[in-house]
Amino acid sequence: MSEQQPISNELKVYTNFKMVELITPEKANELGIPAEAPVFVSPVVNTRSVCRNECGIEYSPLVYQVGYETQAQHLHKNSGGIYFSQTANIDRVAWASDASRFFRGWVALLDPKEPILYAVGARGRAGSVVTTEIRAYSTSFDQIQEGIVIKKGDKLQPASNVTRIARKGGSLEYRFKIKDGAVLFSRSKE
Repeated sequence: MSEQQPISNELKVYTNFKMVELITPEKANELGIPAEAPVFVSPVVNTRSVCRNECGIEYSPLVYQVGYETQAQHLHKNSGGIYFSQTANIDRVAWASDASRFFRGWVALLDPKEPILYAVGARGRAGSVVTTEIRAYSTSFDQIQEGIVIKKGDKLQPASNVTRIARKGGSLEYRFKIKDGAVLFSRSKE
């Protein structure tokens, strides 16, 4: 006879997150986002678009900044809003999942606000979110606390050291440091 294991009463705590993209201040201004420093936006909604549902509302990229609430521009029963994912262990996120196609090295941890609509699996949508932390990851998916930002077109990606610039085919634009979950930027002197 085999022993049965007791059922765990441990409550799982899930972290809500979203892959975000860092864009240049110039690109942000082109999109109607006033900026003098790099800006975090959604990698999916990164241009002005029109809702494909019946409403026809025009929407634009949303900005994600630590400590601030980001409001969805529109929300339908089955679409719209701010999309996010969930994981029980943010340090072991399955980067190979379909969400990784949007991975640019930056991940925002979120606190979704009502209405919150959960889809099948570990995904959801919310009417608004508060960004609680932004993390940087290298291309080998190691978390980086400070480093450089490599410019590739209008996109800015984190790297841990200057020697990676040549391999990435980009130019050094900024240095960054993460303090209390917020990303601080300074212009690089190369």
